[in-house]
Amino acid sequence: MITGKKLVGLLLIAVSGLIACTTERGESQVESKEKIVLDQKKVKDRIRVNYDAKNLDLYLNDHLNASNVDWRWSHMVSNNNMPDTIGVEYYEDISQEHFLFNEEETVPFLSCVTVKNRLVEFSVVVIFQLPDRESKTIEALMDSAWKFPYLKEDAVRNQILTNRKWQSTRDNYEEVISLEFAEEGGIYDRLSYRIRDTRVLRDDIH
Repeated sequence: MITGKKLVGLLLIAVSGLIACTTERGESQVESKEKIVLDQKKVKDRIRVNYDAKNLDLYLNDHLNASNVDWRWSHMVSNNNMPDTIGVEYYEDISQEHFLFNEEETVPFLSCVTVKNRLVEFSVVVIFQLPDRESKTIEALMDSAWKFPYLKEDAVRNQILTNRKWQSTRDNYEEVISLEFAEEGGIYDRLSYRIRDTRVLRDDIH
């Protein structure tokens, strides 16, 4: 079992790596903020975020503070001096229950994009160390990721095993689950889930 000191170390590694990645993406995002348009007439419905749903109670198009997540302003991504409640903004959370796999605990990294203080995109990333890349190991990982409900479905699991990615596009939103192996010389593998409202027009966001 991971000691408290090692867990803190893993948390620092996870946060620093994920913030660096988010910052790189954010540089292009904040430059295109003026291109992001929200059609208020089309987003009256709420879209369930399929990650730890009973606990987090997250929906796209809800107000930022409507869920059980203690969102913190992502100042390293934002191009503002304070949170922007009338335009585009970025938030994060690292206070969720630890993710346990192969006797190692790490902290999920939650992030979201808001327009006029309403969620239009949500993502979560968990990191871990796979002992190998065999199918049995990946299946054990998916079994451990109980907060990802789609990973209980055979069709989704098969896509992850075969392509390391599952994607679903509906009329008004898109969901993606991906498994990324550590690059050569890297330490941690990553499992992520993202959902975004496709009715929000975002040029050059991704």
